[in-house]
This record gives sequence, structure tokens and C-alpha cells, in this order.
Amino acid sequence: MDFLETCVVLLMAYIVLKYLGTLVTPKLDLVIGGYCHPKFKKVEELIRKKVISGKEKGGAFAVYHRGEVLIDMWAGYADEEAKRPWTRDTMTVTFSTTKSIAAITIAKMVESGWLDYSNLVSDYWPEFGCNGKENITVEMLLSHQAGLVWLNGEKTTLRDIRDYPAEFEKLLERATPEWQPGTKRGYHTVTYGYFVDTLARKADPKHRNISTIFKEEIQDPYDIDFYIGLPKELSYRMARGHFFTIAELLISSLAVPRKFILFAKMMFSPSSMLGKSIKTMDFSGNLVFGHPGLGGQVVYADPTNQISLAYVTNYNSIFGFWDDARFLDLEKTFYECFREYQTS
Repeated sequence: MDFLETCVVLLMAYIVLKYLGTLVTPKLDLVIGGYCHPKFKKVEELIRKKVISGKEKGGAFAVYHRGEVLIDMWAGYADEEAKRPWTRDTMTVTFSTTKSIAAITIAKMVESGWLDYSNLVSDYWPEFGCNGKENITVEMLLSHQAGLVWLNGEKTTLRDIRDYPAEFEKLLERATPEWQPGTKRGYHTVTYGYFVDTLARKADPKHRNISTIFKEEIQDPYDIDFYIGLPKELSYRMARGHFFTIAELLISSLAVPRKFILFAKMMFSPSSMLGKSIKTMDFSGNLVFGHPGLGGQVVYADPTNQISLAYVTNYNSIFGFWDDARFLDLEKTFYECFREYQTS
């Protein structure tokens, strides 16, 4: 059996295993809630169709225009097994969309005079300025130009970060850029949070971490229901996540060749730049700012139309780079309605 035949067999096996159970599982009640402006009923109808067809099993979609709520809807189940429907206050993991929140927090620090985008990172964190990192500016670090896509093969754990912060900080300081900083862009998938959080602690007059700065300077003053690190007492609001293993990602991506190539390189070429950083992208001619997240999450602001928009789901897909069909057709339908809304 050649490679292509093996891939086809794996794909068929995956489809059978994934969907066979749906034939014998009783259907749950249809769940759709929230508000939709009368001019955007096509979006509400699309969400309803998605839930009925099974394309949307659990998620929420919201759009604000100049501070006015146009759409704030949710659908499906936060936990199908427990028959717990998605509600107004359901929360879910948003993955890398949090990078946009971190960037906004840094912007608040700049506004407060605690940071300057043009300054060197080492101006605030002297020990950072070594091993080729001497000329990295705050702007380079925030815009994925620093070349610090991994930690030169050294590994850490969440427990190490929590229990041995001083040692972890030294690990970051030892890192060497993969390219000359400022000459390229490459997505800092995991390391972004490490470096931005440490920079924030170094620059903040009170030496708070990014979570605390966000909470005290943005979240609390503006009554924002978003957390970088969810308090344990709010765990009951969390939707049950449905995530892929690397093997499942590979198998399910067989139906989407460009995704299969991406995940295959991740698995079989771990020493490649792609294997290290998962994805490189060009951030330059973008008309919006925000960030996608693993599994289909998207959050962004459209300054041209003065819109903020978000889609989150607890049923993760193989998509995570602003390319999930569940979101894209909602976005398309919304903008079609929005053009009519502006002229009415």
C-alpha cells in the first residue's frame, strides 16, 4: 500500500470513527439565544441553519459598531454530554486571540508612559540584551520580528514557569534569534506570551504580570468579561473543550491538502523552521487588527468601519489562521448586511 492509499484509508477510518456515534446518539434540543439587530436577520438565519445541520455545535458570535451591539448570539452546547446549553455567560478557551489582548495591554502601558515601542527591550530588561538580542526593540518583539520562535531546543513546563520563575527568566535570556531581528517576521506561537509577559513585569512600576496589568488597568475599569488566567471560582462557566491530538489533526486534514502539508511538516520535520514555530506569516496591507486562535477562534477590530467582531467555539477544528468556514460565512453574511445597513 503506497502513501496515498494509506492516507485515504486513514481518512475513511477517521470519518467512520468520528461520525458513527452520531447515528445512534439521540439529538438534543435546538439551542440558539441572544440578540440580533433587525437589519442583520440573515446572520441569525445562518446561525440557525448551522445549528440544525450540525456545522455549529457550540459557539458565540458578536459584533459591535461604534459601541452599539449589532449581534450578540450563541448557539449549541457548552457540554453536550451533560446537556448543558451555551448561554450568555458561557466562556471558552480562546487560544492565541489572547495575543491581541496582550498587545492592547502593552499599548495601555505605552499610553501610561511605562513603555516606548521604539526603545530596546533591554532598556527595561537589561539581561535580555545578549546572544544576538541586543538590538531588539519593543515593536519588533510585539510584531513577531524578534526571531525568538523557540528556546533553542530547551524545554519548560507550566509547573516550572510557576514554581521556578527566576530559572525560567534565565532560559528566556539565553535564547538566540533564528534570524536577524527586524529583517523577517515569523509567528511566535508559544514564546510570544513568555517574552511579552516578562517585558511587562520589568517595565511596570509595580512589577505586575500581564494578567494583573490587564485586570487592573483595563478589565476592571471597563467591566470586561475576559480573563488572562481564569479564576477558579469561575470554572463552572467554562465550556467543555473538544480538541484534536496531533495525530487527529493530521488525519482530519487529509481532506484539506494545504492543512495536511502544514501538519505533516509539523510532525515529520520537527527541526524545520515550520516545525519550530508552526507557522510563519506576513502581517503587512492588513485592514484590520486582531488575532486568530487555534481551532477557529477569531477576534478583531475593523477601524475603517468602526466595528469589533469575535467568534469563539468549544468545538475546535483543524483551522486556526482566520480560515475556518464556520466563521468565514458568518463574516461574509455580516458584511453583506452591514453594507445595506449603512445605506438605509
